[in-house]
Amino acid sequence: MESQNLLDDLTKEQIPKSVCRAYSSCSVSKYSLITEGDVNLCRLFHHSSIFKNIINAHIIRRWERHRVVLDEYSIRSKTPKGYMGHGVEYANIKDLVMCSVKGHHLIHISIPSSGTLSIQTNSAYQQSCWYHSIKWKMMCVKFNKLSPSCPEEILKELQELVLFCLQTPLVDSTIYLFPIIAVSNILMDESVKIKDSHIESFIKIIAPILKITLIPVSICKCFQKVLRLRPKLGIKECLSPIITMLLKQNSDFYKLIHIREIIQEYFFYLYGNSDSIVEFIENLHTSSYICPHPRVISNLIAVSLAAIYSLYEEENIQEQYKDTALCCFEAVFNTILKYDDWVLSLSIYLQAIPFPQQIFKEKNFSSLLKRIVWKFATDSRCDIHNLIFPINNKTIGWIHHMAPGGELCEDNGETFCQIIKLFVNCCYKRKPILLSIKNSVKKLIIEMAIQGDVNCIQVLLAMQEITPEEEIYNALQESYEGKKQLKLLLQKKCDYEKLKMNGGPHKLALPSQSTDEDLFQILQTGLYNNIKSLNLAFTKVTSEAAKHIITLPNLIELNLWSTPFGDKGLQLLAENLPNLECLNLCETCVTDAGLQNLAYLEKLRYVNMNSTKLSNNTFELLKSKLTSLRIVDVGYTDVW
Repeated sequence: MESQNLLDDLTKEQIPKSVCRAYSSCSVSKYSLITEGDVNLCRLFHHSSIFKNIINAHIIRRWERHRVVLDEYSIRSKTPKGYMGHGVEYANIKDLVMCSVKGHHLIHISIPSSGTLSIQTNSAYQQSCWYHSIKWKMMCVKFNKLSPSCPEEILKELQELVLFCLQTPLVDSTIYLFPIIAVSNILMDESVKIKDSHIESFIKIIAPILKITLIPVSICKCFQKVLRLRPKLGIKECLSPIITMLLKQNSDFYKLIHIREIIQEYFFYLYGNSDSIVEFIENLHTSSYICPHPRVISNLIAVSLAAIYSLYEEENIQEQYKDTALCCFEAVFNTILKYDDWVLSLSIYLQAIPFPQQIFKEKNFSSLLKRIVWKFATDSRCDIHNLIFPINNKTIGWIHHMAPGGELCEDNGETFCQIIKLFVNCCYKRKPILLSIKNSVKKLIIEMAIQGDVNCIQVLLAMQEITPEEEIYNALQESYEGKKQLKLLLQKKCDYEKLKMNGGPHKLALPSQSTDEDLFQILQTGLYNNIKSLNLAFTKVTSEAAKHIITLPNLIELNLWSTPFGDKGLQLLAENLPNLECLNLCETCVTDAGLQNLAYLEKLRYVNMNSTKLSNNTFELLKSKLTSLRIVDVGYTDVW
């Protein structure tokens, strides 16, 4: 028997039109599954004599009140007497009819051996609940009677059962669970030998139900067994949407272990089939620049990390299985690295280094970790490359593993120095970041600075400029370049103190069309280091000018009106110019995200954000943080 997918095999052409109309009308209303309730009953017994049947049919019927229970195999009364002295088995029911006569809502149950049992309910809704509940029980009994040794017959009945579940107006979780558990029991029964083709058919038939209900533990264990013992089964297409659905949900995989394990097993199954695992994850992300399903990446990472941990926590794991599993999740991480939006989430999850220590001894996987760290370090987004540093001073970060003596260092610190170079080119002037990493990575940087690495020397100089320390001073004295740069730093401080004592100009205004280079050439003379007011309005200075502006410690007033100044520069200013009191950002390129950095400027009294992308939420944040604020211009913004 050829068993196809339920949705393909059971089309409306195979189902009577009357049944289709009945199901479509039922889909409008939903009903509860009845297990027991109080109803009126009447029983009409069939006689061999036609005369007695006619007389019996016209006699005024006597109704009895019963507490009726729909058991697993029969309809019975809690008080077995009268019409319900004996229960009615579902298997003996020939026909079930629902009708309403003169306001009476009736259900007629035809039993060939004992006549007709009529049920009267209080409302049309209750009538429908009882009718569909009895129909459901009849379907279950019919399926349970099938012999496991006849898979063709079971498949045929299973198709009908699944179709009933999908189209019944009953709303109850047990409706969907019954066929799922039935299939899992059949496939887990080791006494019954089932062909691979039949196993594929079983899974394909129940697949539509698995997409719309919570997956029970039993079917997960069943799928795990099937995927592990029969890796060549062609069930990729029917399981793929189910696994995709699970990854899109907000799931706690630490509690729903069975869900996590079936996803892991499916990944192993895909990995064993050429590059299917890569294709599957690429389809999860879709071709768009940003994945439309935000939960997918967090679930992917959670499943992968849990699987890797289990390889080293469980006992008696075969070495071959462990190697295959590591290669599988290496493919998962490599695919994640292809997408920029996923790299951000990955960097956040991996900052705490959530891997067992033994993983660093695995050559292939440690190579993957080095690629991941390098990917983070070379990313232009500060939110990503700063996460290679530890969370706090009591822990270590990826930067420690890349340093000499680290688990991932195989080049005597060459890669470490390259990472520090990237840091110098971007964030090393940002005071909050320097302060946050100072205690955790200072010793690593000192070690390489003593060997003469220029970039490590630059970081030490920046640290020394913020908070002078004897340890850093001594380290800089150990190399020729360090001595040279330290001498320049001390000379700079000395010149500034002299300029401060001698006075000098307090205001500086650049002509329109001035560039970043023009500002740099003026400030490097040292004549304007004591200025308090800097006017750059209508110039062409960009965020690149921020690294020059922050060298003016006494600056309290800055005008950037109508310049291409952006978020990155504003962040640098806000973190390094705590004394700033007046700031004009009118018609600049700063966005709402960049304006949030103004919260660092606690002494700010006047700020002009006219014609920027300021939002109401950011404005409320600034009002709560900047207690000294007196004058604000928010014209032509969302706040206006």
